[in-house]
Parts: sequence; C-alpha cells; structure tokens
Amino acid sequence: MLTTSNGVSTMSGTVIDGLIENAKVCLDVNGNLRCDSGEPSTTTDKDGKYTISYNGYVDGMHVIAEVTADSKDADDLGKTIGQAGKEPFNLASPAVKPEVVTPLTTLVTHAMVADPTIKSDAEGLKKAEDTVKANTGLKADLLGNNFVDKKDNDVQNIAKVIAVALGDVKKEMATNLDAKKSTDSDFAKLANTDLAKKTTQTKAVDAVTTLIQTTVNAEGKLNKSVETAIADNKKATATVVSGQINNIIVGTKTGEAVVSDAKQIFGKGIIIGSNDSGRLKDGVTRYTNNLQVEFLQGDSSTRTIYNNRKVLYVDKNANVSWQDSYVWGKQFVLSKNNEWVFDPEITSGDKPTNGDIAFDTNCITFKTDVDKVDANEQICFTQKDLSGKKIIEVLSDFCNSDQLKAFSKCDKAALFKSGSLAYDITFGVTNDRYRNSVSYDWDGYSTTDNKKTIAAFIDATTKFNQWTGSDCNTGFKVKSYDASSKKGIMQWSDASAYTCDNAYKQTFVSVEETAFEVKMFGSIEMLVLDISTVYNKNNNNDGVGQKFIFNYMSDASIGRSGIYRGELTFKNTKRQFNFSDNVKLGTKETLDSFLEGLGAKPYPYPTTPVVFK
Repeated sequence: MLTTSNGVSTMSGTVIDGLIENAKVCLDVNGNLRCDSGEPSTTTDKDGKYTISYNGYVDGMHVIAEVTADSKDADDLGKTIGQAGKEPFNLASPAVKPEVVTPLTTLVTHAMVADPTIKSDAEGLKKAEDTVKANTGLKADLLGNNFVDKKDNDVQNIAKVIAVALGDVKKEMATNLDAKKSTDSDFAKLANTDLAKKTTQTKAVDAVTTLIQTTVNAEGKLNKSVETAIADNKKATATVVSGQINNIIVGTKTGEAVVSDAKQIFGKGIIIGSNDSGRLKDGVTRYTNNLQVEFLQGDSSTRTIYNNRKVLYVDKNANVSWQDSYVWGKQFVLSKNNEWVFDPEITSGDKPTNGDIAFDTNCITFKTDVDKVDANEQICFTQKDLSGKKIIEVLSDFCNSDQLKAFSKCDKAALFKSGSLAYDITFGVTNDRYRNSVSYDWDGYSTTDNKKTIAAFIDATTKFNQWTGSDCNTGFKVKSYDASSKKGIMQWSDASAYTCDNAYKQTFVSVEETAFEVKMFGSIEMLVLDISTVYNKNNNNDGVGQKFIFNYMSDASIGRSGIYRGELTFKNTKRQFNFSDNVKLGTKETLDSFLEGLGAKPYPYPTTPVVFK
C-alpha cells in the first residue's frame, strides 16, 4: 500500500510470480526502469514482502523489482532462479499501486511509459490497464491482483509464462545488443545511457506482449499448458527480439521522445512509410518489400485534407517509379443507430459527407460522421528531432545491398534536412468500432445456393473451409453451430505456405478452435467471431484487440453485394508504431531527405484537397 506522511511516501507490498524472495526492490526515481544507486531500495523477505520510503510524492514513478539468479520463486520449491534453470527478469508496478509487483503489473507500467499522457490517477490507471487487456486478450484484474493469495490458478499460470518470457527476452536482447555494439560504434557510445536502458526495457516488454498474444485465448486464459506455452515462447523468442533490436537502436540514437502538438503536425504534413508487399492498382502486378508511403496534411480551419498513398515500385529490371496500390473496396462503419455509414478512403479522393477533424493535445481524431458515428479513428504522436543526423546512423538499412540494386547512387553520407522529425504513432478508436467493406471485384464468401445470408454462409462453411488474412494465409471452417442458442465453434488452419491462387490445394487441418455467436444489430444479422492465435501469427498480430464480423453488405454504386468479413475493434486497443528501418514516420523533410539520399525520384505530393463537408 501507499501512505504519505509529512511529505514522505512509504510503499509496501509483495513481489509475486510465486512469492519471490531476495529480489531487489527500488523506486525508479530517474525513470530508466532499473534500480540505480541512490534510489530508495530494499530486498524482499521470504514471503516476497518489501517496504521502501521516499522523501516526496511518487505520482508518475514506478516500483521496480529486479529478480536475479540468486532470488527464489516459491513456485520453484526452494531453488534459486538460477538453480531452477530460469533467466533473471525485472518486474514493475506504478508507485501509486505498490501492493503487488507482478508480471501483470509490469505490463501496466509499460503501457504508461509508452503513453506519456497517461497520469497516475484512477482514470489513468484504468486507461493503462484497459489498454493492456485490449492488446493482449487478458481479462483478469492486473493491478492489485494477489493471485497467489486468491489461489487463482488461471492467472498464476499466465504469470508464470510471462515471467519466464521476460527472462528469456532479456537475455536474448542482451546478446543481440552486445553484438550490435561491436559493429556500431555510435550505438556503443550510447548503450549505457538512461535512455538506452529505458528503451531496452520497454522494447523487451513489447516483445513479451507479442508472445502473450499467441498464448492467450478469447477467454483470457492460456490456450495451452504452461509447459507448452513456455516451450513455444522460447522457440519464438529470437524472432520477436530481432524485430525489436532496430527499434532499440533507433530509439536510442534519435533521443527522448516529446509529446507533440497534433494540430501543428497536421498542418506541416505527416509521412507514414513502411516496407510493404501487395498489388498495384491493376490488381495483378505484385510487389514485395517495396516502400509504401502515405502523406497526410490538412487545415482544420478550412476542413481540407491533402492525402495520397503511393508505392515506390521496383520492377524485375530494377526500374523504379511511384505507383498507386490496389484498393480493395469501399469501407463502412456501423452507426450509433446500427446503420452502415460510408467511411471514405480519402487517399482515393472520396469525401466525407458530414465528417470533421478534432484535436486533443497530441492526438488527431478523424470523424466519419459527426452525428451518426461515435467510433472514430484516432492517431496520437510523440516526436524526435532528426535534423542534421546522418541517415545511415539512424536507419541501419539505408544504402543496403538490396537498395543498391535499384539505387546505385545512394549516398551513405546523406544527412536529414532541417525540420526532419521522427514520429512514434499510436493508432486507436474512440469507441468500439464495427467496420466492414464491399469489394470492387468480389461478391464475398461462398454461401449455400448463393443466398447471401448468415445461415447460408454458416452452412457452406460447415461443408468446406474458406480463407482470410493476407493472401489467404489462414483457413477457417465451422465445426458446429446451434441455431437455437446462435452459438458455434470455428476451426482454423495455417495456410501461410499457400496464396489465394493455390490455397484450395491444401488439405484442411484444424490447429485451433474459437467461439462465435450470431447477433442482431437492428436489422443487421452479424456473425461475431473470436480471432485465432494462428491468424495473428500469420498476420503480424493484426487481429489483436479485435473480433471478426461477417455480415451481408451491398453497394449499388459498384454493383457488388455478399457476405464480407470486417472487424470489431475494441475501444482501448492501441497499436504503436515506432520510427525505424521498417516504419518511417515523420515530416516531409524526413521523407525528402531519405529519398534524396537514396537517389530516388521525389515523392508526388497531392495537389488537390479533399474537403470535409
């Protein structure tokens, strides 16, 4: 608990995976997510208990527990962490909620660190906890949950898996970063700074979160045994860590992020670039790992937006040109009155009929229809200044061998121009959002007798499997359905070795099952389906914080109708993207510097605005 007397804050509680003895506990005064000399600290007793005091208030700070090789977890029956064959790990909890420090509270601490606008009051703590739940699928209380005292085996099992993953990821990251320091002298100079330590801890938890997403089922419990979950995570650790190493290096080199002014960012223009694969506008020509850029700039006073999306297409002969990518269809969101409202793709020049743009400190909200829709997309920003920095020192893949095949004049000495900012972006929605689309060239999923009803869709999907995901990489098939309760079970298969062109050749083998339910939203009949972990594995966790929806959609303007798959995105789901080699987020100057140094053609910025009516 936290008590304050005469300006002195006293925190006491228990460090738990099982009860953890001989862990160092401190108040992280300098915010680097580690225990440093001079910070109030103590060591847990045999029951995992600790007490520390601080001369001041602790809002915004966190309690850290360093579990070393010599610490003992009661789950290990008297053995030290080292003797039990486990790797040391760190736990954390907001200092205003110090009653328990657990793997679950650790996730909440890192949600707060990732979003500097979250405060340590009741509203902020709830926001952070809800964000973790939406992003991981966990259902149990995270803060203050003494699951050992409660004898809650389901939560204890999840905590065990997370604790082992924290240790394994920490060790893998240390090995990878030591290797990077030997080849990157600029990073080596910064590796022991508070920023580097904080960034490493944060990205370690991001990596663990990725592992959790594949081990938790729709009920918030483990989808396999503790032993199997730990074994599977160990196999995946090297992969998830490798995806974070560049984020650590870039995050360390670019400096501490600061909260941005969203209206100012919007006025300057935003670049969202990523290495992407897909099809060009013709729907036939494929591209792989090419740079896709979306540009967004606007004026809130005139309600205008300049927006487009292009692919820096490199053909088989290394010819380079800016091309439009394929647009799948028209998208719609469900209104407060359970009606589908057109959600325009502004990059295609579509205009909202009653939309608006709103700003709140570092966040922009794009309102589809101010009267009908209360579930809108929101983008929040923090920023770092890249001006004058060497591009190759920030982006290690700049002028790499693949790029040199198409850009032989790539300049390794190129610098970021003045005004070059890097953004870290968080995407979310302001309320639970139901969104679906109508394809320009596909009449939806197969149904019995082409009836285009949910009943006919279920019947057809009971007889044979269908596919979803990027290039049909995940199969699904109804195992059972009870028409009276309107509930059923969906089976899933891994089709990642196939494409939409040949997925039909695969023999369906179920690797997972999830529940679905048929519901009515006004006059709209909708199948709501829990998303499988195999889908998330195959699609970069795109389904985290969501459920799939299937329902009848039609659009007379394009002459298409059928059963289409959309998604329900939950209010507190957050997807964070950091400036890195793979995701380039920033100002026009940032993109112009990159393209000029690369030796590529300038980006074709839009000249015709879209006006929000």
